[in-house]
Amino acid sequence: MTRLSRRDLLKGLGYSTAAASAMAMSPAAQLLDTRTVIAGDAPAIRFAKVGAPRTDAQARIIAHLDDTHSTFADGSIEVLLRGDDLHRLRAVGADVTVLDDDVLAARRVSDTAPLTQQPGERNDYRVWEDYEADLRMLAATYPSKARMLSTPHTSLLGYHVFGIEIATDVNREDGRPVVHIDGVHHAREWPSGEMPVMWAFDLLESYGSDPRITNIVDNARTIIIPNLNPDGFIRSRESYAAADNSNLAGQVVSLGLSVAGAESYNRKNLRNLSGVNANVDPLRRAGARYGNPDAHGIDLNRNYGFLWGDNDGSSGLAANQDYRGTAPHSEPEAANVRWSFLRRAPITAITHHTSGRIMLHPWGRDPDSNRSRDWKVMNDIGIAMATSNGYEPKQSFGLYPTSGTSRDWGHAATSTLIWTFEHGTEFHGPYAKTIPAMYAVNRGAFLTHAEMAINPATHLVIRGDVRLGGVPVQASIVAAKDQQTPVSGGGFVADPVRAEMFAGAEGRFAFHLPPSTRPFLESAPHDLGDTQIPRGNPYKGGFDKVLDSHKLTAGTEPYMLTISHAGRSVTVPVTGARGEVVELGRIEL
Repeated sequence: MTRLSRRDLLKGLGYSTAAASAMAMSPAAQLLDTRTVIAGDAPAIRFAKVGAPRTDAQARIIAHLDDTHSTFADGSIEVLLRGDDLHRLRAVGADVTVLDDDVLAARRVSDTAPLTQQPGERNDYRVWEDYEADLRMLAATYPSKARMLSTPHTSLLGYHVFGIEIATDVNREDGRPVVHIDGVHHAREWPSGEMPVMWAFDLLESYGSDPRITNIVDNARTIIIPNLNPDGFIRSRESYAAADNSNLAGQVVSLGLSVAGAESYNRKNLRNLSGVNANVDPLRRAGARYGNPDAHGIDLNRNYGFLWGDNDGSSGLAANQDYRGTAPHSEPEAANVRWSFLRRAPITAITHHTSGRIMLHPWGRDPDSNRSRDWKVMNDIGIAMATSNGYEPKQSFGLYPTSGTSRDWGHAATSTLIWTFEHGTEFHGPYAKTIPAMYAVNRGAFLTHAEMAINPATHLVIRGDVRLGGVPVQASIVAAKDQQTPVSGGGFVADPVRAEMFAGAEGRFAFHLPPSTRPFLESAPHDLGDTQIPRGNPYKGGFDKVLDSHKLTAGTEPYMLTISHAGRSVTVPVTGARGEVVELGRIEL
């Protein structure tokens, strides 16, 4: 299977999904309009091959299909068809070939083959409870190097999302560079949760025996939130393992699940249409933990603030698989990631997904007229990581347009160097045939990624020496920016950064942070040798238009660094670039 860009498949048609906004209607009407289920028909999920669109009508449908990121040598793309997708494609004359007529009919076969044991490896995919249990076990086993992290927003069904923080002397709030790792934005992408939790095991179990791991744990602070989407994941994972279609009640539940999220191929969270409170839903009371049969859901990876609402990179139609929701960060799952980034300001980050064997870096929108100043460093690090995993590093827009992603928002809001890892060639292949090999090839990439966060060339370092009456003192140091991030159409969302560290009794500190000025406020040279982005594409605009439409001007913005001790404080503006060391010298309170 040859991998091409969906953007390439659509270019030349002059197609813009902005036309789709004219189709907006009530959420219930959207669902009925685009996902009608005929009475008596069994809901089905089909893998299909869809040819390049020849008309705008075909392009409008194909642009929002649930694609697998894989294409064929003839330029056709592989997609999952749901509801009446097949009928709609045929009605507009699209070239479509069904590859698997009923994905849900295939039941799981247990894997019992012996495995080469790796840190955190199992015999089957974790269920939801396993994630918290494993993190708690690690925190209890390595109390000086790991502590539990509880995010502030529970899921729509009331589940708490947990992570783990890993560093030597983990409870000492120093200013070491932060690495952020997360997984399972998309419910069906089970390997995307296995990779980060196995990395947590590896960091702790290999400390002291592996010099590279030891260096990372000693010199960085790693934040890992392995499973962000409990509601969607539980539906996907448990319906796959335990769906019961042998009786009428089971068939009714299965029908509801298939209409809403297609059981194990559910992509989104469980935001519903009816407004029924998830915690009193009758299915939930009856023991079906995934409840909410009308939960059309929101694509969490289109719900983030930067350029949220752009119709070329997401959908405003609730039934589409890239539906972005009603407001940026409206979903608790996206709000948890936002909380982590704004309080920790990570230097580097990986957000794990499947599939495609690619590593995507910002931006997901048209880069022709203005690129991130960090394009080259992200591309170079991607090439270094690819020497281990063989994945293709590329700018996200080279795959297809996206907006409101955690990757682009993280880079825009905190200047984090960030990649989307699209692992493997399936959403969740059999564990024994998927996970051991996936982790083995990616371990070197994970090591390189963390080491790059430690490398002073990738971030700003602010140094100082805090004194009171000439005597060194402990102090709180807060790096703050009351900033706003642009969304599509000219508006803004507030993204206040509040990163904090503490100077020890000796008064000296070194605060490792991303650059102070965000990348969309600094333009980069047009031609950086990126042959992946062909010219003459139909997606015109670029980030110069972002600046214009929001009345922003390129320039510099500082961190406001506040140093406090015993009721005394000093605030100093600090502007610094990637690779720069700012020496504040002695700071007298």
